[in-house]
Amino acid sequence: MFMKFMDFFDFRNPLSIDNDEIRSFLNHQKDRSEAYQDNIISALKFFYENVYKRKTPVTHIIRPRRGNYLPGVFNREELVSMIEKEQNLKHKLLVAIGYSCGLRRSELQNLRVCDIDFRRNVLFIRKAKGRKDRFTVISPDLQEYIEAYLEKEKPSDYLFEGDKAGTPYSYTSMANVLKGMAKAVGIQRRVHMHMLRHSFGTHLLEDGYDVRYIQELMGHSSIKTTQRYTHIINHALIHVQSPFNKLGLGKRNFSEYCYRPP
Repeated sequence: MFMKFMDFFDFRNPLSIDNDEIRSFLNHQKDRSEAYQDNIISALKFFYENVYKRKTPVTHIIRPRRGNYLPGVFNREELVSMIEKEQNLKHKLLVAIGYSCGLRRSELQNLRVCDIDFRRNVLFIRKAKGRKDRFTVISPDLQEYIEAYLEKEKPSDYLFEGDKAGTPYSYTSMANVLKGMAKAVGIQRRVHMHMLRHSFGTHLLEDGYDVRYIQELMGHSSIKTTQRYTHIINHALIHVQSPFNKLGLGKRNFSEYCYRPP
């Protein structure tokens, strides 16, 4: 990040760059993400304050306010459509297991054949985030398909292998599989692998499971992380209807504008 700053000023001596020029540089970063801007500010503050012992006025370096974004999720109908329409068994299972078990992208990539236990319907996750092992659930409905997949593909180590035997499937390939499946069923919004995990947590909460159980299954260190999903299933949004519904204007006043095929 600091070298991007130096390149902006044609690698001048950092001591010759005054505070107004620093502010000008930061203004050029306004179209970047909050995290990107925050990292640049941290790099500049560290360099000037620790190398040159020079304090930069807070009025010149203002950290961007981070947005409060809700996790993106698939609804159940979208998941059904994607999995049913996909003909490639490997791709079908990749999405089904990611959702069924609530896995992070890295956990799905590093999943081994020996980690699946259908006697107890659990999945063993090795050295997850924070280098912690854990168990999570797996649907017994997947057993038949996984057995068929193992018979067909014969992976030597990882459940989902790349082009070379014994190597894990790449992040890029996994992402492209999900994007292709979403596009095939008409999902227009941006999708990413972590949405499968978000959907797992959200749907378990919708089904009434205790947030502490979900925290354990997902491997969250803090229950606050798990509680993000409660915002997605806000009961007010489920049970409260717009007062416009009781006006009775919809069909009577807007039907003439609706397109009817000949």
